[in-house]
Amino acid sequence: MSNLHKHRSRTVTESITRTPHRAFLRATGMDDAAIDKPFVTIVDTFGENTPCSMSLASVSDNARLGVAAGGGVPIRGSAISVSDGTSMNHSGMRFSLVSREVIADSVELFVRAHCYDAFVGVTGCDKTLPGILMGMVRVNVPSVFLFGGAMLPGIAPDGTQATILTAIEAVGATQRGDMSLDTLRSIEKRCTPGAGSCPRQFTTNTMAIVAKTLGLAPFGSAMVPAVYS
Repeated sequence: MSNLHKHRSRTVTESITRTPHRAFLRATGMDDAAIDKPFVTIVDTFGENTPCSMSLASVSDNARLGVAAGGGVPIRGSAISVSDGTSMNHSGMRFSLVSREVIADSVELFVRAHCYDAFVGVTGCDKTLPGILMGMVRVNVPSVFLFGGAMLPGIAPDGTQATILTAIEAVGATQRGDMSLDTLRSIEKRCTPGAGSCPRQFTTNTMAIVAKTLGLAPFGSAMVPAVYS
């Protein structure tokens, strides 16, 4: 089988008519050797709008090194994310589910438009994860999904573990008069200690396990906390 059929990227890199295309690729830093290799895109939803997305850039950086070590050319891309943590309970919630479709569309547009040979998806929030997986299935190229990881739990004022669910439940307790405002505020400040998705069996972690079970993600990858190396 010729490279023209084996690698979709040859559509962009081979023949005289692709001289302008190769010129653009050289402007990104590619040389002759790189242009002859498979193009592997790494798309993440890194952003500073949510702790779920804060660790993704470092995961993508490591994936980039892996692609290069494996003989491919890593090409980074990105998609937006909408945080369910801060978009709920106001008009912003209308945009959360829509963002899943936008992400899937973005992956398909990015991969198909540039004829990439393979795809690595990196994400870790309620809608970003299924969005990336939907895009992965649509493009039908060799692909793998990497989960950004869950947040570690914090510590409540009484010394027990606390997560964002603790804060949600504490709001109700305070509204009922069963918890003081000072305790509620203390939980708010201590229940989410750093980067990662909500550390409960919510949509994100469930979808990460589903991705692993379906063979779309490396076995064991769904259980690694976001702050772990």
